[in-house]
Amino acid sequence: MKETLIRKSKHRAVLIVFLCFFFQLAISCATTGGKSIITEADIEPLSWSFETSYSHADYSLFALNAAAAEKNPLLNDFLNTLLYREQTFFSGQTAQEYLNNVKKAFVTWDREGHEENFAYEIRGKYLLIKRVYSGSGGSSYETAVSYIIDTELVKRLAVDDIIIDSGNAGLQGLIWNRLAALVENTNWITLDRNSFRRSMEERSFSIFFEGQNIVFHWDEGSLASNAAGAFDAALQRSDVLPYLTGIGREIIN
Repeated sequence: MKETLIRKSKHRAVLIVFLCFFFQLAISCATTGGKSIITEADIEPLSWSFETSYSHADYSLFALNAAAAEKNPLLNDFLNTLLYREQTFFSGQTAQEYLNNVKKAFVTWDREGHEENFAYEIRGKYLLIKRVYSGSGGSSYETAVSYIIDTELVKRLAVDDIIIDSGNAGLQGLIWNRLAALVENTNWITLDRNSFRRSMEERSFSIFFEGQNIVFHWDEGSLASNAAGAFDAALQRSDVLPYLTGIGREIIN
């Protein structure tokens, strides 16, 4: 009888240990999707500026520091390729090489300026980067580019990964109302609704996350004349939530 009780006690202890292990494993699996691959401490911004009486430059670039690059080689190579190796005006194997090439080219620039600045935010496993090009050279310009990166999958997310259907009439109505409110007090800026619909269906806009808002962005010249500048339509979380995919909800939450 005593031996039977001892055996039962041992079996109960083993069962409890197994259940604890299973519970911890379940928690780990449930939270893996949102884990942080990189942190603020892994980021090393690179900056450079130049100013004369007739020309200027201002650069603030994004890069992983040496330790983070060594720890996450695939992600580091992906970021360098995405941000620096496949660009129109300059290129470089790394952010530093890219900046070095900018400095060399700037020696021959005359009567013009250029700025390139990155802003970033880490939300769990998602890295949100906003890149803004601006300057002057015959005419002024400004272009904003959004990079929404799943650092676990090492993948840049597209609009379709975040929005269920950008051609949805309800979503388009919300955004159009925001845009129309921006120009209602002007008498010279006109917006073509057909062009707007086409841009939504063709995904020719950028998405930025700002707090619990999603900003739909069009660069200058996209929806109206260049003189009208860029257009931003900010939707609050409560408004846009029905139109978000699971990934979009995870990022905005």
